[in-house]
Amino acid sequence: MANARISAWFFRRRSIPLPTWRGWMVLLVLAIIAGWLLPPRLFRVLAVSRPVGNGLLVIEGWVTDKTVKAGVTRYQSGTYTHIVTTGVPIDVGSVLGSYGTTADVARATCLIFGIDSTQISSAPVHGHVVRDRTLASAYALRAWIRDQAPQTRSVDIVTQGVHARRTWKTFAHVLGDSIKVGIIAERETEYTEHDWWKTSAGVKDVAGEVLGWLYVTLLPEQPPPEESP
Repeated sequence: MANARISAWFFRRRSIPLPTWRGWMVLLVLAIIAGWLLPPRLFRVLAVSRPVGNGLLVIEGWVTDKTVKAGVTRYQSGTYTHIVTTGVPIDVGSVLGSYGTTADVARATCLIFGIDSTQISSAPVHGHVVRDRTLASAYALRAWIRDQAPQTRSVDIVTQGVHARRTWKTFAHVLGDSIKVGIIAERETEYTEHDWWKTSAGVKDVAGEVLGWLYVTLLPEQPPPEESP
């Protein structure tokens, strides 16, 4: 009893609410209903583009070659100082090639599209990511900026389609108030805002991104994702 009083005097217990499996099911159902009721508007909310227009141009490594090419074209407009690619280890096929992460693949693709090697760097995640690859990539970029370009004050993230809203929020949170973060959502290749609900890929992506956005909004104070060798 005495120990309990001492603990209560010096410490207090805090907890973070997390949805149960029933809660996640409700969120998923709400996401699907919202998707059916407001398809084009929901797509536009998720596939947001709000670029800063200068500073570093960051290209997420998981995107298609077409999106990487669009990022290269933006860089060649002359408003950015450097390209940085982000990404995580490749789970399938890495033993067949020389690239271990999607960040390295995106960098190599940019070189093929005409970017000089002095104008581009990669900031890959090392180790297997247990959860939230976008969050892990944001922390990897923050470490790269700290070590290689501490003078950075603005960043534009090139991503693809409905992933943009969550990417924007995650990178802005991790990079902090000292760096202005913009987002560029390049077009999806399998569906558009007018027909995404007619495709399995579109429904899966939109529902997943709604849940992902809710997750980072409700639980903004997230530590770096755990990694394993």
